[in-house]
Amino acid sequence: MGGYDYWEGNFDMTILKKIKGIIPLCVKEKVWDLRHLSQKRKILKYLSNNKKYEKEYLFLKNNRLSPYLYEYTKNYNWKEVDIKFDNDERPFYLYKNKRMYFKKSMKVEHIKKYVSGILQQEDINSPHKYNTQRIINNYNIQYVADIGAAEGFFALDVIDYVKKVYIFECDGEWAEALEKTFSPYTEKIEIIKKYVGGEDKEENITLDRFFENLPLDCIKADIEGAEVSMLNRGGQTLKKILLAIICTYHRQNDAKDIYNILQKEGFKTSFTPGYILFLYDKELGAPRLRRGVITGEK
Repeated sequence: MGGYDYWEGNFDMTILKKIKGIIPLCVKEKVWDLRHLSQKRKILKYLSNNKKYEKEYLFLKNNRLSPYLYEYTKNYNWKEVDIKFDNDERPFYLYKNKRMYFKKSMKVEHIKKYVSGILQQEDINSPHKYNTQRIINNYNIQYVADIGAAEGFFALDVIDYVKKVYIFECDGEWAEALEKTFSPYTEKIEIIKKYVGGEDKEENITLDRFFENLPLDCIKADIEGAEVSMLNRGGQTLKKILLAIICTYHRQNDAKDIYNILQKEGFKTSFTPGYILFLYDKELGAPRLRRGVITGEK
């Protein structure tokens, strides 16, 4: 999950960039808040009638609209993120003592906000946190697929503890950044520029097709709502893996559908605590809040 664009419309992009560049951040945030005030009121009204979401309601009532409605988010300030530069003046972030690179088109301020978002979502209290402990503790997890890698922080978390990580990322700019990030681990990684989903066609591939003759112990997937399609065409892969870590917030019924698929394949499942308010979904309906990540273990 990335940040939010405060300004939209059918403007000339060059002019729009210049305008955005001179407007103070506090003003941009105020405009964004005003534009989404109606949405916030609707969400608050729904949450106020559901004691199950009392914690989330109280946070949203007194704070800005955001995906994570919890106090821990206040521990993260993007302005405090330390961005460094390599010998080629390419910016990077030192993530757990490893260089993490970003798209060439991203400015330093954007990178800082992006990193702050990663740190928030990987906080121990976050509903978006991926459970990597079984991999780190070396419980027979040696071959991992990071599906929808983007900047690759998940693969960076586990790379020192496994034999190989298959990194799936179709965005060309991210793929270039991933090559720089994982240059110290060329013998351990393979970057695949394909979409993993429900068909084998051109830039698309299914789990079962790709891993038909390859070893695999774990999959992590964050693929913008294609998770169910991926799993439905990955039955043979699910039978052989020991660990599945899957995002469940992109679509309204993802949590239920993915839970049922993993249960059917014999996984013991658990969700991360709390909920995500997935503001990217323009048709976001009740119950408004969604479970973040499900872990399936064998």
